[in-house]
Amino acid sequence: MTRVIEPCDSELSPLLVTAESSPGHLLTLFREGLGGFKREAARRGSILFRGFDVGDRHAFHVFVQQAVKPRDYVYGNSPRTRITDAVYTSTEYPAEFPISLHNEVSYCADWPRYLLFFCCLPARQGGETPLVDSHALWKALPENLRRRFEARGLLYIRNLHAGKGLGPSWMQTFATTEHEQVEALCQAGDVRFEWRNDNSLRLWEVRPATRLHPDTQEQLWFNQADQFHPTNHPPRTRDALMEYFSGRETDLPHYCTYADGLPLDPADLDVVRETAANLATAFTWQQGDLLLVDNMKAAHGRNPYHGAREILVSMF
Repeated sequence: MTRVIEPCDSELSPLLVTAESSPGHLLTLFREGLGGFKREAARRGSILFRGFDVGDRHAFHVFVQQAVKPRDYVYGNSPRTRITDAVYTSTEYPAEFPISLHNEVSYCADWPRYLLFFCCLPARQGGETPLVDSHALWKALPENLRRRFEARGLLYIRNLHAGKGLGPSWMQTFATTEHEQVEALCQAGDVRFEWRNDNSLRLWEVRPATRLHPDTQEQLWFNQADQFHPTNHPPRTRDALMEYFSGRETDLPHYCTYADGLPLDPADLDVVRETAANLATAFTWQQGDLLLVDNMKAAHGRNPYHGAREILVSMF
């Protein structure tokens, strides 16, 4: 179970940088110290900036545009709303359910190295963002499980409807209505695709289960096999999905197998989820908090919550 602790300079939590300990404008700190922040994030996974009075949605947008080189969220699997250029809501998922730990877009050939989360409004209760060290997770998993995943690789399958259906449409996912643009993006990302008779789109992509961190050379558990698998849903939701798709798992909005197409063992996925949850820690959001996450070093998720909550994210 995720531990909720106070952010501090403990190895179990994000490095805390406060306006009191680092007086001055946060934009200046980023411009002058981003390289150092990236190195620290590669070591710790994340850095929490607190008390700098970033402001509101607009102020976060301005900060992102001036502090980093943000990228658009194209080809992502999470339901989210674009607020402004390269600023999005965090994953929009029912508040009563947790979002499992994952490295953003780790099922793709290209993923954001860094995430910037901004707390516009913390939840009345819950809603923390759990974090887990991807190298620590890799080390903690049973060796035979790691070897299976590393040797066999993973196949991610996505089914994107044409405007009506469950999950995202291909127009939402690729931010275009042009088939040619979608096909060019798929070819550039080594994604096999098929247009269906109803204008929906099926995608297949083979990826490794682990990666090396480019800075630390640590082995990382870096995949979303457990999140793409139907066993990630609560039983009632899973049963309803399987009934809707007549038991055809490969027709689900997203699904994952070994690279050779053989099914994953749900027991293995349970071990991954349980191990990640036992290692994860979280802190209580405060309004105005800014969290920098090294998306390879640290996986993130979301705890269930009560009350309104608004966490924005930008990626670079």
